[in-house]
Amino acid sequence: MPLKHNQDPTHAQILSEVPNELIRSRHEQAPRANATPPAKIRNLLFSMLFACFALGPTLLVAGQAILKLDLPAWLTSESSIDLTGGSAESKIRPNLSIEGFLSGNLQTAIEEKVGAFIPMKESALYGNACLQRAFIRASNEAFEWKCYPTFFGSTCVFSPDTGVIARIAPKESSEVRQGISTFISQVKEYATKHPNTEFVVYFAPSAIDTSELNPTNNYVSNVWDYEKLKKLVRSEEPPPNLSLLLWDSNSSNPGGDSFFKYDHHWTIKGALIAYEQICGALQIKPLYFGRISRINNAIFSGTQSRDSLCLLREDVFDLDYDFSNLKLVGNDYNASKHDVFWSASETRRMYDFHELYYGDLRNAQIEGGAGNQRLLLIGDSYANCLTRLLAESSASLMRDTCLYARGESVLDLSQLIRDQDADAVVFVARSGDFATFLNYNPEFFK
Repeated sequence: MPLKHNQDPTHAQILSEVPNELIRSRHEQAPRANATPPAKIRNLLFSMLFACFALGPTLLVAGQAILKLDLPAWLTSESSIDLTGGSAESKIRPNLSIEGFLSGNLQTAIEEKVGAFIPMKESALYGNACLQRAFIRASNEAFEWKCYPTFFGSTCVFSPDTGVIARIAPKESSEVRQGISTFISQVKEYATKHPNTEFVVYFAPSAIDTSELNPTNNYVSNVWDYEKLKKLVRSEEPPPNLSLLLWDSNSSNPGGDSFFKYDHHWTIKGALIAYEQICGALQIKPLYFGRISRINNAIFSGTQSRDSLCLLREDVFDLDYDFSNLKLVGNDYNASKHDVFWSASETRRMYDFHELYYGDLRNAQIEGGAGNQRLLLIGDSYANCLTRLLAESSASLMRDTCLYARGESVLDLSQLIRDQDADAVVFVARSGDFATFLNYNPEFFK
């Protein structure tokens, strides 16, 4: 109906003027009142995914620690154990205090614990390092260096010629020199006061600080290597009952099997060389332990492999010798079976072979050997391979671990000697642990 002049149109009149096709199309395009817009669904899904990524590791920690859920290895800290130094032990409880919070140690411990549960963290880090290594290796074709970093900013290098991973050699340090000199000085003074006890100090070569086979020795200015350590030790004049021993490089196989390729420790072959040197100093006839064979179902990806982010493994070997005659005081542990190693998970056995396989007799008193002397063996991890060898060659052996890095001894040396009724004391460690030992044990030789 047409409108009159100056007449306000009604709603019905307005609609009557609009074509029916236009009204129908607008109704079809209008969203339904109860429909969820696509943007809301997208935002909801994004929020859920973000929450999973942010809270997922925390929930995994709770699921494994509290609910004891049987999670696959790639969802647990076990797959990242190699990236935390071969240990999945939590540092939260020791720092659960106001001091720990104020110092930031508690927050760091929580981050490390939760961060270890990031799914496939290990694979991501290894993959990234592998990609970087490919570019470094390609550029090295032009320069032909004897070794190159395993990734950008790495403290480790890979030697293509020998297939060995090594730490970048350290520079000479007055603190290290002074620490070693002070240790030797105090041992000399103590040995002079106790002429009826034999003392041996063995300076183990280590890829961490003083390996003479380190390929970076020629590239680091003012390098601290084993040759300088030798000169320092040989400048000392020990009393008759003290022997200062150095690695016999003439007995080793350079780049061969006296040391692991992907770890800083010596192998059982290297330990046997040190064992014979120690026996000579103590006037003990070294035993023949028979042949050395590969350990079945065991491989090793050691400290150098972890720190370099190179997923490299090597076979491991040990003596075909029965040590079951050795008895641990107060313990029925069979020294010949290595149950601590074989009872560990496959991941831990691979990344922590040396400590689990040879370090299972730490802080133990061992009897049943074929020798006559009572020995006190004080050392860091380099003494692990020697424990069974020296125990078999003595009447009794006490293994003490206070020479481990930052290790502390509740007892002083005099008390340890009295407890063992020791005829001889053997110190075995890398130079870095000798250098810092008295910082943590200032009263040890008193």
